Amino acid sequence: MIEKESDRLENEETVRRETLRSIYPIFKQEVYNRRGAMMQIARSGMLSFVSLSVLAALLSGGRLIHPALKGLASVGVGLVTLLLIHQIRQEKSRHERAKRQLILLEQQLQFFEPGAYIENAPLYPTEWQERPAIDKGLVLAIIGLLATALLLISTILLA
Repeated sequence: MIEKESDRLENEETVRRETLRSIYPIFKQEVYNRRGAMMQIARSGMLSFVSLSVLAALLSGGRLIHPALKGLASVGVGLVTLLLIHQIRQEKSRHERAKRQLILLEQQLQFFEPGAYIENAPLYPTEWQERPAIDKGLVLAIIGLLATALLLISTILLA
């Protein structure tokens, strides 16, 4: 009876580990996808703003554009910028949730435990369990987006 209980517990542990191993790649890919989505939104916004700045500069050619139209276009750029930043922050939030779940899975799979996979050393460095206080990639993406939006607004206003 005790042996059957031991076998049952061992089977449950094996099933649990296999479940964790099977969902681990899904969360790992989700972390990469969300990070990629954040950067893609920022790149697309920056490229669009720079392209529109060049187009606005080339097409202005000394023509007088009504100040109200310039103001309206500037407000539009500001709104699009805010929407892009909001979308980036949503992706960041999803990225963080997936990353927290991934770290939890890595802890359960003992990736940070010395000796679990490699003798006298953890498979992953223990500092990978900690999230940085400031996400430098996110900061750079938002600064780049804001800078190119301001470039476009100034091009519109000076045209």
